[in-house]
Amino acid sequence: STLFSEPEIPFKFKQKYSIFTQRSNSNLDEDSAKKTIDLALSLIVDIKDHAISEHQDIENFLKEMSAQFNNLAGQTLYVTDSNNQSLENREKLNNAINIQVDNLKDSSANAKDLESLQEHIHDHLQELTLQLIKHQKIEIDQHLEVNQQLEQMSQKIQELDVEADSLRNNLKVARDKALQDPLTGLPNRAAYNERSLIEYSRWYRYKNDLSIAFWDIDLFKLINDNFGHKAGDKTLNLVAQLIQNNCRESDFIARFGGEEFVMLLPNTNSQNAFELAEKIRIIISNSGFNYNGQSIKLTISAGISEFSDTDTLDDVFERADQALYESKEQGRNRCTIINK
Repeated sequence: STLFSEPEIPFKFKQKYSIFTQRSNSNLDEDSAKKTIDLALSLIVDIKDHAISEHQDIENFLKEMSAQFNNLAGQTLYVTDSNNQSLENREKLNNAINIQVDNLKDSSANAKDLESLQEHIHDHLQELTLQLIKHQKIEIDQHLEVNQQLEQMSQKIQELDVEADSLRNNLKVARDKALQDPLTGLPNRAAYNERSLIEYSRWYRYKNDLSIAFWDIDLFKLINDNFGHKAGDKTLNLVAQLIQNNCRESDFIARFGGEEFVMLLPNTNSQNAFELAEKIRIIISNSGFNYNGQSIKLTISAGISEFSDTDTLDDVFERADQALYESKEQGRNRCTIINK
């Protein structure tokens, strides 16, 4: 089962992964071992195909968005061209009016009698009227076309807003799922990695106290072996709930993997972290539960370490891991501190 990191298994493949885990933890003959290897390969291919499919969906959406933006750009260019054409039409009309006025002046100057002058004025006014009517029609047609284009652009923008909101929501949901352990509902290892960098950066800058507590359920494999994986799942959920319910608001608790949990304790030195861990350990050791009428004894061990001097994240985590190992070696159901 070390082929996979459980928090990275998509939810739709959890059952298949559970079957693989159950088989891989059992004593297998040659035929069963081959089937388990085939199952692992099949699971790897399924997860890979799932990832490719999700990537393709996002890529297709982005292509569609790009096409729609190109369409909007084309419509914007059309509106700009229409405005430019409208200016040209006005200029042509002004020129035509100037020509008719000049002609009218010439006709007036050359007119020999009133009747001839009236006839020339009538002809030029009629020509001006036709020019104005023609210009007005062109302007109305272009105005309607521009309004139609603007309306289509407005509708496209609204559609893009809706699609962008949908994508943001889908990505947020996907990110939340990617950072959440589906069994316990706690943040997962990826979420811990992200949060630990934030807390480490804050500690490195301000040098406020910061500690890590690393937890492991004692003899968890025996619970799975003796009572089944459903009992194991119930145990994990119970431990997650008890730890979370007894943390402070500023503390961060994540399921690190399997039966392991990790806590980040800001503004907390190792001694205060030990006192909190002891409180939680005692609560869990007194919370044994029944599963299908059978009593299950439940205990947990912890390793604690505090950041100091030039520590890196790995330095402190490794010390907490070593402290957890000592808790196990000294009989389990205990908490141990190892500092620099």
